[in-house]
Amino acid sequence: AQYQFVKQWDYRYGGNNQEFIYTSFLQTKDGGYLLGGISMSDVSGDKTQPNWDTNLSSTDFWIVRLDHEGHKLWDKRYGGGATEVLYALQQTTDGGFIMGGATYSWVSGDITGYARGDADYWVIKVDSMGNKQWDNRFGGNMRDELHSIALTQDGGYILGGQSESGISGDKTEPLWNLGGWPYRDGWVVKIDSLGNKQ
Repeated sequence: AQYQFVKQWDYRYGGNNQEFIYTSFLQTKDGGYLLGGISMSDVSGDKTQPNWDTNLSSTDFWIVRLDHEGHKLWDKRYGGGATEVLYALQQTTDGGFIMGGATYSWVSGDITGYARGDADYWVIKVDSMGNKQWDNRFGGNMRDELHSIALTQDGGYILGGQSESGISGDKTEPLWNLGGWPYRDGWVVKIDSLGNKQ
């Protein structure tokens, strides 16, 4: 017997420019959903906050909170004056969310840490309503991109991604291949519950 799939609902979320979702989509503990991606839009459509880049030429993190039937509850954008790309999203034990990716921005907008190089890991913790609690960035003198976040048993987080940097900034070990771009290694950073590197 063939099983018949029945569509329950579908919705689109976005603004008047570009939005993308990579792998950042999760079901929340209350049965709703949180989708995360990037947005180049200003206030329009489903987007209620302006892009941090007033020229609308770069992207911010953008998350949209949904109920169990896909109805939008709220949305928030996070970023700085240049490009941010969101790759990782997790719900935290306090009901909030932690998200991370790459930033190319200087200190601006929601970004409080100075730039280490071309791109840095950027991680931001928000409460259950999307209000920012803290952010931090980690990197070396070249391009570093955070692609995954996991919660750890001590209440902190472990960050994983790729690095083109040598010993510099927060990076304590050299690349295995010193040939420069496009050579890169995996890079893991352990942080505590407030985002401090351990």
